[in-house]
Amino acid sequence: MVEDSRRFDQIGECNGWLDIEGRRLAIDRWWAARDHSWGVRQAMGIVEPVTGPAAAGGAGRLFAFLFFSTDRFAGHVQLAQFSGQPDHLTALLTPRHQPEQGDIEVADAPLAVEFYDDERPRRFRHARFDLGLADGRSAVVELAPLGPSIAMPGLGYGGYDDGRGLGVWRGDEVLEHEVWDVSHHRDVVSADGRVDRPVHRIQPVRVIMRGADFDSDGTGSMTLIAEGSLPRLGVA
Repeated sequence: MVEDSRRFDQIGECNGWLDIEGRRLAIDRWWAARDHSWGVRQAMGIVEPVTGPAAAGGAGRLFAFLFFSTDRFAGHVQLAQFSGQPDHLTALLTPRHQPEQGDIEVADAPLAVEFYDDERPRRFRHARFDLGLADGRSAVVELAPLGPSIAMPGLGYGGYDDGRGLGVWRGDEVLEHEVWDVSHHRDVVSADGRVDRPVHRIQPVRVIMRGADFDSDGTGSMTLIAEGSLPRLGVA
């Protein structure tokens, strides 16, 4: 056993308001999602000792995780392709307004990506899943970024301000904050001018579904980590 992880995602709408420096912003049926993941995984908790040789230079690592809803469907696609390991795919679609019809299983989900450039870490300008459904139908899911991506160190992945990550004891009560400029598609600029380029980020995306009986538009959240050599994406 190397990893034992579980995840649930709940997609819906939210209403209410945000108060930002004295300015109240009304929230009326905004797209919203709740993601909860837990378990024993790599890079969680304290740094583990190195007990073997490092991975060969250029070894590919692809992790793509989309959860979304359109005006007609909700769903998720999680694709992992690591050099030397079997591919992992879990994906399904659900009719939003007729959930009693049951989930629509996805058998295959090849990914195509257009990156901003080849600098590390890679950030995408456009992405597309070609879904092959278990019942023989197919659908295309097009993704385009909506504004800046979320830098995950702020949620503890490689952060917080002390840089020690999740699972580290910091005392009974700890309060901290960070100020970042995330207007660039890759750079995260701290208040002191330091520039970081975290690999793990979440990108709000516009979703366009096309295909037999699937035409619809919506919103989603896409995590894309694409490192090293990835021939299936055309990346050396």
